Amino acid sequence: MEGKIEDQESYDQVLWSSWKILLLRGIFISLIGLILLLWPSSGLAFTAIAFSLFIGIDGITQMVIGFKMNNASDLWWGSVLRGVIEIIIAAVILSHPKGFGEMGAAAILVIIGIVLIIAGIIDFQFKRGRTGILSSILLFIMGVLLLTAPLFTITVILRIIGITAMAAGAARIIRAVQYKKQSI
Repeated sequence: MEGKIEDQESYDQVLWSSWKILLLRGIFISLIGLILLLWPSSGLAFTAIAFSLFIGIDGITQMVIGFKMNNASDLWWGSVLRGVIEIIIAAVILSHPKGFGEMGAAAILVIIGIVLIIAGIIDFQFKRGRTGILSSILLFIMGVLLLTAPLFTITVILRIIGITAMAAGAARIIRAVQYKKQSI
């Protein structure tokens, strides 16, 4: 007989115990969003490095959370898969940040668009409250916009990314606070 449900850590317990990771991710995303909203001229180099760092950190946390919930949910593999994909993309961008800057906005925005679409789809599977669904939809829509119009004015796109990142970060901060309150 396999492990009993009572012996397994529930999905919510894993999230509640990980509220600090979620809070840090939310703060980091929100700060990047604020920088891009206020100083879009910081441009592609900052965007490539900042988002690759975020994607790498997010990939690591996704893998940790995925492995933590492998007994609590059949969807654990989605977090692990997302983490692996994000780490690979981050490593590629960080290994050639100048090259990605020289290739122009389109390449970076297409890569970011792919990551956002993947993140939105995988996050939507977990549907944790209104903030989780809203965050998933915003990630997906932003990803589609980046893939369909990569040459759109870079200042506008960076500001949209900034607003989206701030909203996604705020949603994660709200969820982290909710999980912290529920874990007390």
